[in-house]
Amino acid sequence: MIEHGAWIIQLTLGIVFTTSSVAKLMNLQRFLRGIREYQILPARFTIIVGLAIVVGESLLAFAHLTGLFLTIALSFGLLMLSSFAGAVGINLIRNRTVPCYCFGSGDEEAISFRTLIRLLLVMAAECFLACFLWFGANSGSHAVQNHHSTQALLEALTWVAVILQLSLWSLSLPEVAALARRLYPPLRHTEQPSK
Repeated sequence: MIEHGAWIIQLTLGIVFTTSSVAKLMNLQRFLRGIREYQILPARFTIIVGLAIVVGESLLAFAHLTGLFLTIALSFGLLMLSSFAGAVGINLIRNRTVPCYCFGSGDEEAISFRTLIRLLLVMAAECFLACFLWFGANSGSHAVQNHHSTQALLEALTWVAVILQLSLWSLSLPEVAALARRLYPPLRHTEQPSK
């Protein structure tokens, strides 16, 4: 059961890295501009770092979706996600408002505490998978056992969709609560006149 859960997390991370790398590739110039806007690195390193991020995320996607080289990819993934969290944290401390560029586009939300939480959730999933592979029942193996049946794959992909949707929705709860408060203001109790 735990192995099946680890496989679902592995696929979820593979889809996250795939989505992120493809979005960045589709709008590479905007993503490179975003790296400059973060003001973490000297501008002359923007292209090298940007291409390294896109290639790195593509390799992480491949490793998570196939299980090949996964033990190596997990270390690299944790390092990359930590650097993203560090860049977001530094800009939050600097009180700077910059677009997230998390999935390549600058039209997204500005970085916020939510961005940091999203990164920490992905890091936690990557840590779980690493611990499972490095120290769990499969320690020493290179990937969570591949489940070859179509039914198992469809089941896993259904769980991937549920996990991703619940994660995105739960991070939007503050906006949902604010909207609910505006649509349905609390009832005010009026005092009854004393008789």
